[in-house]
Amino acid sequence: MTGRLIRGALVAASALWAPVAEASRPVTWDHPAAAPDARQAERDPRAGAPRGAPRAEGVAVGEEGRLTLSLPLREIFPGTTSAVPPPLLWSAALDASGTLYLGAGNIAEVLSIDKKGAATPLFGVDDLGVRALAAAPGGDVFVATFPNGDIYRIPRGKEPEPWVEMEERYLWAMTVDPTGRLYVGTGERGQILRVPTRGQKEIVFDTDQAHITSLAFDRQGRLLAGTDPDGLLYRLAEDGRVEILLDSELREISAVTVASDGAVYAAAVSEEVLQPARRPGEKSDLMIEVTPAPDGSILEDPDEIPRKIVIDLAELLPASSAGRDGTMGRVYRIEQGKSPVLVWKSDVERVYALAPLEGGGVLAGTGSSAAGRIYRIEPDGGWTMLHQVREPQVTSLVAAPGGRTYATTGNPGRVYLLEGGGGSSGTYSSEVYDAGRTARWGAISWDADVPPGSRLELSTRSGHRPVPDSTWSAWSPPYASDRGSAIASPAARYLQWKATLSRVSEEASPAVHRVRVTLLPQNLAPAVKGLAVLRGGEAADPPARPSEPGQGAGEAGAAPAPIDPPKGARWIVWEASDPDGDPISQSILIRKDGEREFRPLVEGTAASPFALDQARMEEGRYTVKVEVSDRGVNPAPAALTDTALSESFLVDRTPPRAQTRRPQEPAGPGPAILELDATDALSAILRAEYSLDPDKEGAPWLPLPCKDGICDTAAESFLLELSPGVAHGKVRVRIVDASGNETVVDAAAPPR
Repeated sequence: MTGRLIRGALVAASALWAPVAEASRPVTWDHPAAAPDARQAERDPRAGAPRGAPRAEGVAVGEEGRLTLSLPLREIFPGTTSAVPPPLLWSAALDASGTLYLGAGNIAEVLSIDKKGAATPLFGVDDLGVRALAAAPGGDVFVATFPNGDIYRIPRGKEPEPWVEMEERYLWAMTVDPTGRLYVGTGERGQILRVPTRGQKEIVFDTDQAHITSLAFDRQGRLLAGTDPDGLLYRLAEDGRVEILLDSELREISAVTVASDGAVYAAAVSEEVLQPARRPGEKSDLMIEVTPAPDGSILEDPDEIPRKIVIDLAELLPASSAGRDGTMGRVYRIEQGKSPVLVWKSDVERVYALAPLEGGGVLAGTGSSAAGRIYRIEPDGGWTMLHQVREPQVTSLVAAPGGRTYATTGNPGRVYLLEGGGGSSGTYSSEVYDAGRTARWGAISWDADVPPGSRLELSTRSGHRPVPDSTWSAWSPPYASDRGSAIASPAARYLQWKATLSRVSEEASPAVHRVRVTLLPQNLAPAVKGLAVLRGGEAADPPARPSEPGQGAGEAGAAPAPIDPPKGARWIVWEASDPDGDPISQSILIRKDGEREFRPLVEGTAASPFALDQARMEEGRYTVKVEVSDRGVNPAPAALTDTALSESFLVDRTPPRAQTRRPQEPAGPGPAILELDATDALSAILRAEYSLDPDKEGAPWLPLPCKDGICDTAAESFLLELSPGVAHGKVRVRIVDASGNETVVDAAAPPR
């Protein structure tokens, strides 16, 4: 299939903003850079908060974001009258005299609208709605209601009358051939019926589809019929031959029409979620093999069940994880002897109606959770969003003489008239841009064509809430230079621009191609955390290394082993980061207890872990401060700094002193006792251990507990009981303080 794949959305003139990478550098908000779907434009993808959506009034939005003056659109019903509009207008038909007929719901009624917009009730029955209308050449209007499936005729100037009894509950579509014969598309049995005269009906085509959803005649008088649920478009010739013009990937052919050049246009829609195409070789099937139990039994008769059961896992996935969420719409152009060409697509809008345009191409009426829209689709596949209406659905389009088109809506039901020729003025308000934080606005510039006899004005406004409200600034005066004008709106987190297009000459019309806004988001401070000074000899984690190209998360292998500090040093460790991604300088400062100021240790180039050489430091208690700053890329006063203080730590290179007392003679047959006192000038005694055979290589060191059971002060005593009957010679004792300094003393074993 050839042709351009496009998407229909009001935000075609608006770019999805790129996340701010470095707040210290200017950012450019460029329109348009993409044509995101409508739902995306109404939500902040980072926070999920609703944002101000773009709005066009009298301005058409092209597929590449081009802004031009649109065809004039005005509401004719209920218009300025006090009439209460019905909830829905399902269908519309125009007779030869120019009278417009409307089929309404949720109460089935028919209204006629004259050329001035005055409404007259013509028909009403106890049913849910009028799903289809058809105007015959002689002036009769046919009415199909649902879910009772009745057809009525409204003769010109006379009372409505039942026309034919139908057995189907749903009558989705009707059309009339040049001779006045009525054709009806039914639901539940998928039949096309012909009603030649009152009370008569005959089956023209009995399909294998559940519903015939749309009907029209082509230039050669052949009947076109769209279906559900396979999304097929049939063409029926007078001689009974049937061919399939289109086999859509979507469920329903919701509308079909014939353009002035004879090309057939068909709209396909689906409420379901499209499964993503499976890649070659992709495995998503689960196979279960049924085998008998060891005793030969099986839950069911082995002859009645397959030995292998295959389950497609893709069918078991929830829709939200298996495909795209939302309603989908497609429009195809079908020319004689050629394959269908996809000329318009959207994954968030449903196409309800099509109508031909003078000079070729069609209009498409759509609906979504956001708004109903009217698009112009050109024969070459280009498109323009002409209007967005207040209601969520444009339910029908009816071509009228003079290049005009009537559009009906749902929720509530209104009627609009789209005039031929260009409008004289219009405005387009962009989506609300989110800088992520308060920003200073720079300049606004634009690319546009403004021929003599036309005018273009751009303004901005700003605020601190995602949807413009009374707290926002007023619109600025129009900016003077398209090459760059300083933005007058105050600093804020959110910004919106508005383009006003106008003309005084029919031959001139302005066009906006691109709008650019520069800004400088407020700088965010770097952060330092986790600062600690490790004990002497304690290992630290090595600095993190960036992943190698092609290496994903969890593929880095085993974590690197901790690294020991250099001899006589201890590690200083911390974590530093910058939320804007700015490069940061890191400094280490140190202060000894009793000093008033920190003094620099390393300025600007420090990195964790940092080895603190204690050999050159006076003994005593110290505190470390780490300072991180982004001043290298942010001039003052925008540069910001963060600091962290460590817990105080002790520099102590002097080992503890240890002294043994005079050995005690055992009082009896009990153990001999060795007593030892240990003291330290700065640190607490951490532990002691002894060896009974110190001169033997590999002799074990055994723990020696403090006399009071806890080693936690600078002076501790130890008692070593030596078992009787064991030969003892020299005893070696090792004392270690909290700073890692140690003392070893030898003592003769006390006599037994």
